[in-house]
Amino acid sequence: MKGKLSFIKVKWLFILFAAAFALTVPLRIYQYFSVIAPETGFYTSLNAAVYALYFIVAIFSVITIALSFVSAEAVESKMPEGQNKLMGVVAMVYAACFIIDTISKISSFAMAFIGYASGSIKLGVWRYITANGYLPVILQALFALFAAIYFIVFGMSYYSGKNTFRDSKLLALAPMLWAVTRMISLLMRPISYVKVSELLLELFAMSLLMLTFLSFARVSSQLSEKGEMRKIFAFGLPAALFCLICAVPRWVLTLVGQKARLGAEYRAEVMLLSTAVFILVYIAMALYMGNREIPEELEEQIENEAIDDDFLSE
Repeated sequence: MKGKLSFIKVKWLFILFAAAFALTVPLRIYQYFSVIAPETGFYTSLNAAVYALYFIVAIFSVITIALSFVSAEAVESKMPEGQNKLMGVVAMVYAACFIIDTISKISSFAMAFIGYASGSIKLGVWRYITANGYLPVILQALFALFAAIYFIVFGMSYYSGKNTFRDSKLLALAPMLWAVTRMISLLMRPISYVKVSELLLELFAMSLLMLTFLSFARVSSQLSEKGEMRKIFAFGLPAALFCLICAVPRWVLTLVGQKARLGAEYRAEVMLLSTAVFILVYIAMALYMGNREIPEELEEQIENEAIDDDFLSE
């Protein structure tokens, strides 16, 4: 088993990711021109392109999760330490995207509230907020703001070479809570359980992001971090793929003047794209620049984790 663990390289996951991205994004763009209704984002029919997309992402996710949990590199990879200007810049840009998301959500709620205030029927502010699904939107804006603050600290820490972000343990949970509230907001949208398209892909993305950011918070705060880095590999790469499948085709259609093919609630946005970029850079830095354990320590950790897994399976 130890030989197999050492034999499996995490860089294979990046090659697999590149192949999955190259296959799925063109498929998704084709779907916009063939089987997706612009008004709802639902499939108008289920053709071979639909089944091919789900098959590719399913195979990629299963293989990525399996390899991440048996690869020795995933076990020994550590969070990058010291100065890393690339990680710092990417984190600061990601923080800026969270600020944009905060402003966007607050603006949408403010416009709706202005309409409510000018209307003749008064339901009460709290009842209006809950009845129209604005509570998760408000919470999403709040946690996006906290996440922005966290990634500013995170980015400045890496840019300067100091690990001050490790002291922000509560703020480290903000990205995960943002994903939770965004998922709740998505679940409140109209859905067709047979022909769902845009919504289903985003739900998969958010569910994987919740798991990824939970492990990210544990590793960043150095709390119960044993085995968490492999979870970041296992769930982060599929999450990044789903984010890109959602984001890249929307940006392509917008840039080529086909914005009308996008549903009203599924426009091009910065959050999905920036989230995928941050996760990919973070995993690459953790793999190639993170501190590695010496072989004896790694072997002991693998044995201990195997014992823990055997105990839990009983």
